[in-house]
Amino acid sequence: MSKFVRVFITLCFISLVFISLAYLETRSSGKYIKDVQISVAYDVEKLCEKICDRNQESCFEPNSVILVYQNVSPDLMKFRQQFSPMIRQMNLSSLVSDATNGKFQRRPFCSLDEIDPVYRTLRKVRKCAIIGNGGIILQSRCGQEIDANDLVIRANFAGLESYEQDVGNKTSVMMINDETLTNMYNTLVDKKSGVDGLNAMMKYITRHLNDSTIWFAKSTEAHNSATRLQKIATFFAENELRPKLAYSMMHVTEAVKSKEWKFRGYPSSGIDILAVAESLCVNITLYGFYPYEKDPHGRPVLHHYYQPNLTNFHTRAHNFDREHKMLKDMHKRGLLRLVYDPCVTAAANVTG
Repeated sequence: MSKFVRVFITLCFISLVFISLAYLETRSSGKYIKDVQISVAYDVEKLCEKICDRNQESCFEPNSVILVYQNVSPDLMKFRQQFSPMIRQMNLSSLVSDATNGKFQRRPFCSLDEIDPVYRTLRKVRKCAIIGNGGIILQSRCGQEIDANDLVIRANFAGLESYEQDVGNKTSVMMINDETLTNMYNTLVDKKSGVDGLNAMMKYITRHLNDSTIWFAKSTEAHNSATRLQKIATFFAENELRPKLAYSMMHVTEAVKSKEWKFRGYPSSGIDILAVAESLCVNITLYGFYPYEKDPHGRPVLHHYYQPNLTNFHTRAHNFDREHKMLKDMHKRGLLRLVYDPCVTAAANVTG
């Protein structure tokens, strides 16, 4: 055995002795339980069955929580999805069921203030509209009906100007995915779209989203998303733009997986929104969800209502046909309302 190996083994043995002595001293001093609680990296979803607002009026499972930043400085917006270091005020002693092996029992609910007081969440409402971007919504005249909902959720900065009669003008929440976040960052922060692109996006935000919540639903730990979101927040503050920034406590796919849908494949933005909206809304109506090139009457349909030249529905990313069949089944079972006829009469509002 070489001299180097003998020295290495000796140092390891000495380290283990010191660790053991520190452990025994901690246990004998009665601090073991507290230290285990603080040091073990338990995420919020393992500690809390529900996450609630301050008044416990709106409570959600962790995989459906949308964290909305209140009026705080952008440098406090960390967009973390690992929360164990952020549990500041939570009384962890109530969670210990076995101090010897460190097992914990979940609390029935936890307050957002216990996690971090910079957050609030969306409140539960009765009527929600989720606006898909499918061309089926053109000439529907559903705008007024859409705007009458308590909560209107749209996706990925879909066009609104000149389409209000069909898609409405109200936007409570604008969900964005990775691609839209990248586009926002490149346009607003890196200025890669030039002055025209910058002005167009700022005009869109000012006209349609200044009283809305922009919700990033994907992982903040991938693609440098947390940093990008923070820099966008800084841009908003510097330019006096007022949208609230929000993100999912967990990647939204976790909400999809938790459903009884037995969903396979990579869900579209519409399915992501629906998975969370089921916790937010008593009644849900879907508009613009129709993934076929011709409507039931044989008329051509655009892939996106605001992109006149986009007619190809084929994609490797999503199985739109399977998604639509699932939505039709949910409509028939009364779990939601799926609309793709014009909003002219009550009879025409509901699909067959």
